[in-house]
Amino acid sequence: MTALTKDRPTAQRAGDLVADPLAAAVTIYAGAMYVLDGSGNATPATAAATTPVRAVARKRAVQAQGRAMS
Repeated sequence: MTALTKDRPTAQRAGDLVADPLAAAVTIYAGAMYVLDGSGNATPATAAATTPVRAVARKRAVQAQGRAMS
């Protein structure tokens, strides 16, 4: 699985919306799947991740901007 380098359109379906804090030095692009690390912070999903996917990001979130995932 190649890491995203820009936002991508992703179809949405009805479901619960969640908001999670971002891990340090992380960017999660709109349309990207993300997982929670051991501290409960959002990090991009990878093929090697052993935790289940938490959600798909609705908008880009950059930790340096102090945003939470939503």
